[in-house]
Amino acid sequence: MLTSRPEPDNQSTEARLEDAALRLLRKHGVLAGLNLREVAQEAKVARGLVYHHFGSRRSLLRSALSRSVLSRRSAVVRREKLRARERLEAFFSWAVKDPESIQLMTLLILDGDQGVSALPYAEYAREANVRDVGKGLLADDIDVDALQAGLLAATYGWAVYRRSFAAALGRAPEDLDADVLEMIARMWEPRGGPKGEPGDD
Repeated sequence: MLTSRPEPDNQSTEARLEDAALRLLRKHGVLAGLNLREVAQEAKVARGLVYHHFGSRRSLLRSALSRSVLSRRSAVVRREKLRARERLEAFFSWAVKDPESIQLMTLLILDGDQGVSALPYAEYAREANVRDVGKGLLADDIDVDALQAGLLAATYGWAVYRRSFAAALGRAPEDLDADVLEMIARMWEPRGGPKGEPGDD
């Protein structure tokens, strides 16, 4: 959490540096590392500003991830109002189309960063899952926290490994997406298959 709000010029510089870092990661890959001098050049700012604003590579990446998470907050809140299967489909679609945040979060966690949450909106998901248990859309004996962790692990894993898995199987990733989504969805459904909401028939 930020304790004080940066001045507009500082916000602009920080955003430029975060965007530059993400562009370099996309261009060179995660394992190539992130050179802060290159980030400054990419953002067209003095190298000292990187250290002034962030102090370290990890702080820069954590800030970029936080901005990405915050930018999705309204979409997450809207998504959690959907029914269980629709929530999963919306989340899965986002993860497949824009895996960058998941990759960045994974990088930070593997790097030992204790300040990164793999479940930034857990409270919304818990409320939605509890609601759906009450409506009979999820099994009544389900552990909603374990469900959320399992679904996110499966979806995050698919987003990160999607192209590699598809190549190993000799298939196009796009051809596997629907089938992988269906396998993940089976974790979500009550025994005997999904039920409609009361009044759906």
